[in-house]
Amino acid sequence: MQEASKAVRIDARTFQEDLSRLTDVMVDKVFREGVGQCGWPQFVSEDIAMMPRYSRSIYNLLFYLNADERRKEDLDWRVHYDVSAMSLVRALIDCLYNVTAILQ
Repeated sequence: MQEASKAVRIDARTFQEDLSRLTDVMVDKVFREGVGQCGWPQFVSEDIAMMPRYSRSIYNLLFYLNADERRKEDLDWRVHYDVSAMSLVRALIDCLYNVTAILQ
């Protein structure tokens, strides 16, 4: 039972760059092939391509704010930065929901 309550630490460096590259590939594929494959207007491809780009920017900012080196060594880092960034998590969820809603 003690093992179940032990905290799990995940090293984001192992997947952070791969996830960013995957986002780039998805954005490029939708932008280039969306109109031809799905038959929707060009502006739909542009909207869908923009939302993952914006999501990636939020993702990178959250990793920047929560980096262990930054928290430990930066004298200007404050806890309220993370609290303020929670609204960005909502924006990230909104982007992912909007892409899903458009694709339906």
